[in-house]
Amino acid sequence: MNTQHSTTKHIDIRHHFIRELVEEGKVELEYVKIENQLADLFTKALDALRKATKMHIHVAN
Repeated sequence: MNTQHSTTKHIDIRHHFIRELVEEGKVELEYVKIENQLADLFTKALDALRKATKMHIHVAN
């Protein structure tokens, strides 16, 4: 079995499942600016001030 096909098939199934939920009104998608995405804190490098702001702590030099 082609591993790439297996992975893409899994993504396709999830994509269509979510799309159906949106069409049925069970899920509402909302745009969130990158600076407001809490999960982004651990996935991208941030400068110390932005990190402190997201974590609601104060930093001093």
